Amino acid sequence: MFLLLFLCFASLLRIYNLAKFGFWFDEATSLILANFLQKGIIILLYAKGSNHTPAFFIILLEGWMNIVRSDYFLKLFSVLCGILSIIMIYH
Repeated sequence: MFLLLFLCFASLLRIYNLAKFGFWFDEATSLILANFLQKGIIILLYAKGSNHTPAFFIILLEGWMNIVRSDYFLKLFSVLCGILSIIMIYH
């Protein structure tokens, strides 16, 4: 019960005014990498010493970008992944 209340409250905090500000650096980097994948450009995600977002997230984000293009829904993907990770950690 506590987890459900916690998730609802945390979700509301994350979703409220989600697109009010622009993209943060890590969000913009993820979108650029996913855009490269959409254009068929092969890039090295894990160069020596690089600190990129995990490749699986980039691949999923690329699929999400095929569905939606608005700032709100592009940011919502990260929020949904974060909420799902909390569920997976606590179960």
